[in-house]
Amino acid sequence: MTTVTPDPPSLASPSENDFTCGCPCSAFCTSLRSLLVSISDNGVGVEDDYDLAALAAGGHYGLLGISERVALLGGRLRLQQQPGGGLLLQAEIP
Repeated sequence: MTTVTPDPPSLASPSENDFTCGCPCSAFCTSLRSLLVSISDNGVGVEDDYDLAALAAGGHYGLLGISERVALLGGRLRLQQQPGGGLLLQAEIP
């Protein structure tokens, strides 16, 4: 298994509504043909009943764009609220 952990400040969003102080992330091969990328933050997260189309209608395109790119690669996207706030995003890509 190969793990890559970039420097968190290099992933900071330049967005004016960014409430995070860093984004720990990792990427590793789950098999010979699959890559799992995990990114977590300590931001406000999303509502439990979030709808990507509704987020995009409100001008929030990030998660929609990520989900489209993962789908184009034949992958799966998983979003999970973190205890105490924040979001864990995992993309598994063949």
